[in-house]
Amino acid sequence: MLGFARGYIQIVDAINYRLGRIMMYGIFVMMAILLWSSISKTFFLPSLWTLEMAQFAMVAYYILGGPYSIQMGSNVRMDLFYGAWRPCTKAWVDAFTVFFLIFYLCVMVWGAVDSTIYSFQYGGERSPTAWRPYLWPIKVVMTAGLTLMLLQAIARVNRVFSGKPAGLVVDYIGLAAELKSALAHYSKGDQAQTGVDEREAVAAFLTALDVARGLLHDFDYRAALGKDSDARLQVLLGAVDHVLSQARQDAKEKADFGKRFHDAVASLTKAFKLAAGSPEASAHSEEVAFFLAVRSALLKMDVKGGGGRKTTSDFAIQQLLNRAVASTEVIDILEACGFDR
Repeated sequence: MLGFARGYIQIVDAINYRLGRIMMYGIFVMMAILLWSSISKTFFLPSLWTLEMAQFAMVAYYILGGPYSIQMGSNVRMDLFYGAWRPCTKAWVDAFTVFFLIFYLCVMVWGAVDSTIYSFQYGGERSPTAWRPYLWPIKVVMTAGLTLMLLQAIARVNRVFSGKPAGLVVDYIGLAAELKSALAHYSKGDQAQTGVDEREAVAAFLTALDVARGLLHDFDYRAALGKDSDARLQVLLGAVDHVLSQARQDAKEKADFGKRFHDAVASLTKAFKLAAGSPEASAHSEEVAFFLAVRSALLKMDVKGGGGRKTTSDFAIQQLLNRAVASTEVIDILEACGFDR
């Protein structure tokens, strides 16, 4: 069940992310239509289709871009209190209010499907304007967009975004990691009564790993796993460049990809500590080490994401992970970066 949920979130996020990045250019389609409308009215006969086509384009831009806005947490909020709350309080409120959003989207999807079926049943419903276009294409777009919004709202229940670095269970990973460390000083009986459920720890770790993977879903970093040091370094440089490029691109949209990446890797590190000793954590230790290496490289370049000085436990876990990718080979860093000697 947990595997299905992780797969669902990963697939929905990937689809809506790519669709949202494409729909960003829809604004230029609307501008081109309105520009042609002005030109045709000034120099030629006015076009009958421009006003309605601009309206259709705006609806598609809004509806198909909605899932991406929900995913990024960039939808407009009119709140007086939410912004000042602690992340844990936000998580509890979101866990409750998200069901209102899901109910609203269910009603909208039902209405869109019913309206689309109506358009097909009567030989193709047309607009009552002079242009008289068929209405079923835009209704299909609305149905698809609202369905994707509904799927994204469901995925959002356990997804990270700005201000919530670990999804709904904001503080669980950090608190449980500290609890596990504290329980090491107690007897086996006490640990059995107050211990951390390993299954939940592994589930939290795999979820955090999926979040980190999702941030690099456009970059194939798996070539670095299980390879020699030179290959790992090449992929590491590519991953750092990918994060920097994405951060620069998102900066134009007033987003902060760098901070999201740093927060995701920080949560992954805590989750790894929580699940340490499990077969799942051991199987993915090299992948976790790669994410930490990317984050360390960004921090050294002063690309900060809210991270501060490393604590002793963070340093210890990084040393443990470094051993998973340790190598005795000598690497010419200048040559690996493409510089002539």
